[in-house]
Formats: sequence, C-alpha cells, structure tokens
Amino acid sequence: TNHYNTVTAVGTDDDGTTATDTDDETVTFTDVAPIIEVTKTAGVASVDAPNTSVTYTFTVKNIGTEAVTITSLVDDVFGSLVGDSDCKIGTVLTPDNSCTFDSIQAINGVAGDSHINIFTTVAEDNDGTTATDTDDETVSFNSGRIIIDKVTEPSGDLKNFDFALSGGPNPSINQLFTLADASDPYDSGLIFPGIYSVVENPANGWQTSAICYLDNEENNNDDDRELSAVNNIDPNNINLGAGQIIRCTFTNTFAEPNLTIAKFNNQWPNIQAPGSVIDYTITVTALENNVNGVVVTDLPPEGFKYLSGSWSASSSLGGGHIGNLKLDHIYASPGVWDLGDMKAGEVVTLSYKAQIDGDQQPGLYNDLAWAEGADDRSVRVLATSMPAPAVDPGEITDNFVGTQIELAVAPLPQNVELEEDEETETKTKKKVLGVTTYLPATGTPTMWIILAILILIAGISLMIFARRRNDKIKNMKDKTLMLAVIVTGMMFLGADAQAMAPAIRLAQPTTPTEIKNQNIAFTVLDIDNRPVTVDCYKKGPADSDWVKFSTVGLPSGGSSGVCAINLDTDGGYDFYTEATAGGEVSKSKTVSLVLNTAVPGTPRKYNRNGGSCSVSFITADDGGLTGKVVMYRSKNTEFVADNSTKVQEGNFGSNIEGVLTDPNDNCDDYYYAIQAVSEGGIGSDFTGDEDVDVETRTRTRTVYEENIVYTGGGAIPVEETEGTITEEAGATATEGGVTEEGTVQGEATEGALSEGAETEQGKVAGMFSEKNSKYGWVLVGLAVLGATYYVMRRRAKKKSELPLDEN
Repeated sequence: TNHYNTVTAVGTDDDGTTATDTDDETVTFTDVAPIIEVTKTAGVASVDAPNTSVTYTFTVKNIGTEAVTITSLVDDVFGSLVGDSDCKIGTVLTPDNSCTFDSIQAINGVAGDSHINIFTTVAEDNDGTTATDTDDETVSFNSGRIIIDKVTEPSGDLKNFDFALSGGPNPSINQLFTLADASDPYDSGLIFPGIYSVVENPANGWQTSAICYLDNEENNNDDDRELSAVNNIDPNNINLGAGQIIRCTFTNTFAEPNLTIAKFNNQWPNIQAPGSVIDYTITVTALENNVNGVVVTDLPPEGFKYLSGSWSASSSLGGGHIGNLKLDHIYASPGVWDLGDMKAGEVVTLSYKAQIDGDQQPGLYNDLAWAEGADDRSVRVLATSMPAPAVDPGEITDNFVGTQIELAVAPLPQNVELEEDEETETKTKKKVLGVTTYLPATGTPTMWIILAILILIAGISLMIFARRRNDKIKNMKDKTLMLAVIVTGMMFLGADAQAMAPAIRLAQPTTPTEIKNQNIAFTVLDIDNRPVTVDCYKKGPADSDWVKFSTVGLPSGGSSGVCAINLDTDGGYDFYTEATAGGEVSKSKTVSLVLNTAVPGTPRKYNRNGGSCSVSFITADDGGLTGKVVMYRSKNTEFVADNSTKVQEGNFGSNIEGVLTDPNDNCDDYYYAIQAVSEGGIGSDFTGDEDVDVETRTRTRTVYEENIVYTGGGAIPVEETEGTITEEAGATATEGGVTEEGTVQGEATEGALSEGAETEQGKVAGMFSEKNSKYGWVLVGLAVLGATYYVMRRRAKKKSELPLDEN
C-alpha cells in the first residue's frame, strides 16, 4: 500500500492578509517477503538391499530480514514430516537462525536404480507472507550380476539342463532357467549384493562339476581373472558384492553306459539225450549309467524248442525296476525280451527252458544271444559279452554270447545170453566223439590280418631300404608298385572296420559216425536286423576244393537252421558256413566228421586154455579195418559189454595174431569175449568162450555199449563209471588211440584247440584270438618293421666305417 499525506501552510501578512498553500507526498510501502533455505541430506549414498532404512537430516534456515514461522514440512515420498521439538511446524525462526531434525525412512527400489525424494518447507512472517524452499536427495541401490555358462563333454550335446539361481536380501530371488552346451550364458541381470546359490538339477547319466570366479575383466579391473583353485567360489555360497560380476561355468560329463550280457545253461558238460530239457539263464547288467529300452535277442539251436510258460524275469531292484520285464516275442524264431529301462548297477536275470527234439541228431549244439538299449541321449548301446559264472562261460565275441550242449543218442541195451543149441548174436557200433571244443569267432579272419600286415610291412620296408641306400625310384613303374603294396596292406587292414557282420555258430556233428544223412545245425543273429543268407560248404574225400552244397534264407535278424546233406562216401569231411547280411559276411569255424560205415571183421581162432587169464586170436583179414581188439569178462552168462565189464584192449591191425591178458586175478569163474574195433570206432561182432559143460556148442556173444559224456576239452570220453574210459588231464588227442590208462582219445578234428579255438574255460584262446587278433598282429608287425630298420641301419653304419678303397 501507499502512505499519502498533505501539508498545508497558512501565513498572515502585516495587514492581516492570509496566505495558504498545500503540498502532498505519497510514500509507497514495499512488503519484504520472508526468505528461508532448506537442505536434505541422506546418511548413506547407496544401499545394498530394498526396504533399507536411511537416516535423513532436514535443516530449515531463515535468511530473511524478519522472523518467520514454519507452517509446513513435507516430503514427496514420505509425506508430512513431524520434525522434532525445536524444529517442527510452528517453530519461529528469527533472521539468520535455523533448526534441524532427523527422520529415519525405509526406501525401496530395484538393484541398480536410485531412490530420489524432495523435501519442501513453508514459513510465513507476521503479516502472513509465506516463504517456500525445496531440496532433493538421491540414494543409489547397489547391484552386481551372476553369469552362468554351460559346457558338456562331449561338446555339442543338445540336452537342456535345469538350473535355479536363488538367494539375496529379502525379498530373495528364485530365477529358474535351462541351459544347453550351445546356449548363450545366462545373465541374472542386476541383482542386489548378498549370498546366492546356483544349483543345477541332477540329470541322469551326467556328472557335474562347477567353478565360479570373480570376473575382474568384466569389472574393468586391470587384474587378471582369478581362476585358480584357491580363489574358486563355491556355487552354493556366492557372496556377491556391490559392482561385482561373478561368472560360473558348469561342466556336465556324460558317463558312457556299459551294458553287459552273460549266458549259461545248467546242463553243461553233462551229456544230453533227445527229449532232455535244458535250463538257460541270461544275465544283463547296466553299469556306469542308465540304459533305456533294453532288449535281449536270444536264439536256441535248431531243434531246441521253448517250453511254453517256462520263462521268468527278475530285477535286482525288485519293485524299483522301470518299465517292462517280460518275454515279448515267443521263441518261434529268436526270442525277444523286453527289459524296459535299466538303472546303473541293476542286474536283470532271465531264464527259460527248452526241450530237445526227439529225433535230433547227436552233436555239439550252440546258441547265440545279444542285447542292446539306448542311453539318455538316445545313442545306441550294445551289450558287451561277459563270461558267466558257470562251467561253460559262454563268451563268444565282443557282443554275442552263447552256450553249448552235447547231445548223444545212446544205443539200445543189448544183453548176452548163453542158451543150449542156440547162438544169440547182437552188435552195436561204438561212437567215440573227437575233439570238438571250439567257439566260432566272427569278423575278419586272422589269416587276412596277417597278410595285410605283411604286405604293409613289405611296402614300408622297400621305401626305407631305398632311402638308406640313397637310391632314387627312377621310374613310375617302381613308384606305382611300392604304392600299390602299401595301399593293398591298408585296404586289408581297413576291411575289419566296416559295418558289423552277422554272428554265426556251426554245430559240431558227432564223429566218427555211420549216419549218412547229416543235418548240421547253425545259429545266426544279426545286430542290424537285416535279412540273412547262409551258404553251406563242404570238402569231402572226392572233393579237390570246397563245394557249396546248400543255401538257406533266413528272416531279418537271423534264426537257426540246418545244412542238410547226404554223404555218399566213407572218409573225412570238413564243413563251414558263411552268413551274409547287407553285404557283410561272417565265416563260421570249420567242423569235421568222419563217415565210417564199414564194420571190421570178427576175430578168428579164439582160444582160451582152461581157466587162463589170457586169450589168443587172429584178427580178420578185412583190409585194414581192424584197429584194436577189446576184451570183456563177466561171471554171468548174460551180461552187457560196457565199461564195467571191459578189462583190457590192445592195438592190432588186420590179419595179425594177438594175445590179451586179464590183469585181474581169479579168472576161473569168468566168461570172456573179444571184439575188433575200427579206427573210426565201429565194432565188429563178438567172439568168446565156449560152455564146455554143454554137449552142444554154445557161443557167448556180447555187446559193446558205451554211454558218451563230454568234459569240455580234447576227446569226448565215455561215462565215468567204474572202469570207465575217461580223458585224463594233460592227455594228448590222437587219432583213435587208447592210452595205457584206458583213455579213449578220439579222432582229432581239424582246427581243434588251434587258433581261435575255445579253451576249457570257454574263452577264445591265444594272443591272436577273435577279440584282440588285430592288435596282436599289429604289434608283431611293428616289431618286425623295427627289426628290419635296425638291421639296415647297422649295415649302413658298417659300410660307412670301411676305408675309402673298400667302399
């Protein structure tokens, strides 16, 4: 407002005349507004967590010229502030005076962000004029980050692994994510400092290791990254500091599963007869890792029929087994077992019974089995064959197992009777099984491996020799020849690395035999489930080379069958088979038999003086058919000629005088009979004592009957009863010979206990067996190559040391 006033002056002169005058003045009043100044200060510049209490200090100062009264204290985040006793609403501040108060407030925000708030104060003077001032303050939320990377071994695996990142200040975080080897690392983003853990959910079949470290490079720190074991950070206890970046690398290593299979039967090595029931057992074991969808394919020999309802399957985990556990495909061809998913360490045991056909021919019969599954990456897992805890371990090749059963057809019992005026004559042929112990190895034959290595060594040796002599290969013909030699060797060696060929086992027929119509059984399985063709080959007395006599087509995956042939000429025969699937060929082991249908002549001029223990005779003039003469005795006029009545034997040829003496005492009460036996084991008619008390001549005729058993190596001896002919330990197989101890040795068949043959423990014998033949011969080849190089070096050195005039 303005202040207006007027002054008036009146004056009178001497004559009394007045004079009047006025003047006015306006004074404008200017109102001086109050002035205040406020400040707001936070106790900290940053915090490590949300909902952290921060102490703020507020100050109000009167910088005007007149007193003011505080009328308002307000924060835009915290609202109206109460202040304290000397600094609150209503407090009067005289010019140049101030008041201060503190307020503790919880602030919230996200990591890496800032909390900003504004403080406003209003004051007025005595005439109601107000003054207002503001101030703001910023508090930062500290942060860091955790980065997780995934590595798999082997690299490039596509499997996703589940993770959880959790922890931190309240409220804590729980970030769930997945990573694969090819994924970009997972970044937690900005998170509050605190204690965190990174956990990978366990993955079946994978082993996990982790390393966490402070990534100084990411923090623009000049120090190197701290990766040493001493400074490793436990992924379960990560203490993340403000501004830090922690990097974790999780490495998952796949544990390659190992599936094994073993098979045995409870009858081996006891001899079996047609109609016998065989108990088969298969065990499958998962090691190191889980194997899913395990399937076992099992093939009994031809003529061995599965007994319906006889199968059983059990797991070492009991009710913890996952999936099926059953015979899924009945044994119309191969039997197929569904084992479901097997856990590491689980053992599944399968068993079933098979009955031998009543018309099955005698021989050594083989079976086959294999198993497969898939690991957690859906990669195929083939079972490795393992020896079974049995007399016959049944180990065949890397992936196939199988057992063997010896089958013999026993002759009918034939008795000897002494009858007045009657001659009773019966006869049988003796069957002595030869050496048949072997297991057919599949894959590249050892002879080809040897040839390949020798060719390869020859080529390399030519190059080394030429180099040591400082010779030059002067023409393209020489170069081509040397290259061809080396390449040929490499081609032979490389042939074994092709696709897996089918596995084939060929039964060993009984030998010698008088059976002309032979059904030689085989079993074939193909892991790759391809159609299989089996070619049957023979070489007989009239054959100058191998002759293919039969081809058998089999369904996909293989089956059992027979090579049927009618032998028309006595003598030795060799047989083998070739199984072809998808262009891959496997050759079985060669088996042999001797066909002998000729019967030696009965010994002549039999003579025994009184109660003597010796008998004399002359063998028949049968053109060499007689090989030995066997002597029997009994106190009865009716008896069976077998091991219990056999007392002596000796080697005699045709048309030879001979004497056999009973080594036992008290011969008076015994009747004696003798029989000629051929090299092939076929017996003649019997001749023997006369009954002198009978007026008419009565001749004792006896029967030679030996029950055959097989002990697993060498010849196949007869049943071990009192006086039984049996194979002695360490006896050497000969062609039909008999040791002094009475061991029937049998005819040694081709290939018996030779390279790749099965030992008594059922394994392929020798350094160059089917499983390791390649490596053994490679070592030999390297040794030969080294020796050749050494010799040439020595020669070159000696030559260099000669005087110049001798060079």
